Amino acid sequence: MSDFENQDPYREADWESERGTKHWYDAHGEFHRDGDLPAVSHHSGWVAHYKHGLLHREGGNPAVISQDGCVEYWVDGVEVTLATPQDDGGK
Repeated sequence: MSDFENQDPYREADWESERGTKHWYDAHGEFHRDGDLPAVSHHSGWVAHYKHGLLHREGGNPAVISQDGCVEYWVDGVEVTLATPQDDGGK
């Protein structure tokens, strides 16, 4: 039996640090939370979305949002960045 068997995304955090960081885990103890909700959140506003231990968020939404508004996009543990347009040589 896992300590994290209850996978209701609206449950209380599985663990909260002394600094106020809340963590949610899947049944295997990996960061995870369904319902487009963050698996790690801090009272400062920093949040991170995970899917079974990998940074992940769908729908073009950022997986990591910092308290200063900086964002990072991740899908299945791979960071997604905007491609820089290539110079087509004036064609």
